[in-house]
Amino acid sequence: MSTESPGFFSDPKVLLSLFALLTSILSLFWTLANQWEQTRRWDALNAGSVELKEAKFYTWRELTRDESVSTNWGYDPLIFGSSDGWNKFRLVYFLQPCDQATGAPISNANPVFTLPELEAELKRLRIQQQIEVYKAFRPTFIFDNMGKTEVIDCKIFVEMRLENVWRHAFNSNIPIRIPAGTTVNISFDFAIPISQVLPKQIDFKIHIDFMDIHGKHHSREVVASWESTRDYWFYGNSSA
Repeated sequence: MSTESPGFFSDPKVLLSLFALLTSILSLFWTLANQWEQTRRWDALNAGSVELKEAKFYTWRELTRDESVSTNWGYDPLIFGSSDGWNKFRLVYFLQPCDQATGAPISNANPVFTLPELEAELKRLRIQQQIEVYKAFRPTFIFDNMGKTEVIDCKIFVEMRLENVWRHAFNSNIPIRIPAGTTVNISFDFAIPISQVLPKQIDFKIHIDFMDIHGKHHSREVVASWESTRDYWFYGNSSA
């Protein structure tokens, strides 16, 4: 009489052991995958990110309401209210004399705000050549590293549109590092003839390139626009 020994997989203890092993392997893979996803999300959350925080014009002079009315400007000035109070006003430009033949600014002239002041400044400098008078503005852009780690190799390039034509306005010559939670500013000057009416809207197209600590390159573009009638800034994605 012959007997057959039970098969390996027919033993309930073996099946339970295999099931436990398979469960452990699947649990390990799930844990590793979950840890990888959490790490990826954590890295993305903490990676440095350069964002435009604020845009504004540099204030060259502050004055009261009475001063704005009583001053002999010699032209029609562009005066804005101040957030500091109802009786405070500000000028976001100064009068810049330029050589009429070359268009080059008279570099050693002090900033002035009225035509009588400009005339006195030209006499002080003994300027003999014909000059043209411009309003010189200085827009300033403040950028913030919103991430929790620094960014490196950050470069910023700005174009400006005055009359439906984009032109170069600013280019950072040296890439910079921006630590976490730190702000950096850039500013530049532009000028228009004193007799020219300022456009109702001036657009600035800002290109931002940087690398995070993981070596990933980021590039974005944003447009900051200024309404000259209200001294109001608004922002949006580039579309033109």
